Amino acid sequence: MSEDTMNKVVTILDEYNVCLQHEITDRVYYIYGVNCRNTSRAIEHLLSKSVIQREEKSSPYNIPFHFYFLTGTSADRVNNIINYKLDLLWNHSKLRDDIGRFCEELVARILENNGYTEVEIRKEKHGDIGFGRREMDVFAKHVFEYYQHIEVKNRRQPVNSIDIRNLEIKTRIADRLWNLPIESALVCTYIYKKALREAKSRNIPVVITNKIYIPEKYAGFYKEYSTALGSYYFKVINSEKPPKHLTRKIIGFIRGHDYKK
Repeated sequence: MSEDTMNKVVTILDEYNVCLQHEITDRVYYIYGVNCRNTSRAIEHLLSKSVIQREEKSSPYNIPFHFYFLTGTSADRVNNIINYKLDLLWNHSKLRDDIGRFCEELVARILENNGYTEVEIRKEKHGDIGFGRREMDVFAKHVFEYYQHIEVKNRRQPVNSIDIRNLEIKTRIADRLWNLPIESALVCTYIYKKALREAKSRNIPVVITNKIYIPEKYAGFYKEYSTALGSYYFKVINSEKPPKHLTRKIIGFIRGHDYKK
């Protein structure tokens, strides 16, 4: 266990008093460049030695929030900071669907501006034929006459191998039920290396944004959220002007992908 990494964790907690685990890993990575795996190990080691303490709180994600603080931090200070950060976290959870749709609309606008037709978001059926309780984030007709089902994951949680398999399952079911030539694609903030390999093995093009795109109306909230929780990956976007870097990536990796290779 790296003593240097443990010292970095202690330094973060000394400055910010009470932090979520992913807040600690984000701050340590952003400030010092240490990867989250090593930071997580340092946190567990410090916890086992009682250098730091942990408090668990319920979350909207079925997995509890874990807050960490240095042993000896006053109970009042711990409670006040936890309550403040919990309020931000729960408010963020209420905006997740809106933020997801916002990025889907950005992707759809880019497709429409670059030759695609029949562009739809959250497509549940084609004509009168659905495909269970599923929906497609973005569905569009490519300039080469086939269709693309583009999954959009505008979130901090990296896409995993199960997500890739589920994407392909949805595409193949729709392809069969709707009798259309449909291919899969993915736009995401982050993706695990194993999942990226899985996508490549299935010939699924992937665009990685490294940002969570949010509409301008939430700029004030996410400025406060990012400051309080060390979240450096939110980017405010004008919905009428999709970011040029995202447009370039979608044109290069998704519109330009050769599914025949």
